[in-house]
Amino acid sequence: MREVRRRAPTVADWLLLGAFALLVPVSWAWRHPSARPLVLEVRTATTSLRLDPRQDTELALAGPAGVTRLCVRDGVVWIRAAPCRNQLCRRLGRIRGAGRSLVCVPNAIVVRLTASDADVDGVTR
Repeated sequence: MREVRRRAPTVADWLLLGAFALLVPVSWAWRHPSARPLVLEVRTATTSLRLDPRQDTELALAGPAGVTRLCVRDGVVWIRAAPCRNQLCRRLGRIRGAGRSLVCVPNAIVVRLTASDADVDGVTR
């Protein structure tokens, strides 16, 4: 049986390892946008609000079906009560982080957590 000799790491090996070590935190910060400031957008059939999700709040939102109660605590948003029959909006659970949303279709309410406008390069309409 032939003996396998291991070579010592070369300079290129150390450079490649260093590049990977730098790439991990950079890719984590890119994939987790929660480090950026968030904006809570609430839209009903008649109004549109922009709130800070870090500020604890409870809203009563009127819609065609009745009043929906929206809660915000410690950056987490959820629908506490809804007038709709099937309660799907309540079963969506609690959201946190950019790109998440809650929708109550019978009551025409959309709640979204988005990154702040400071991160937008441009808007197309």
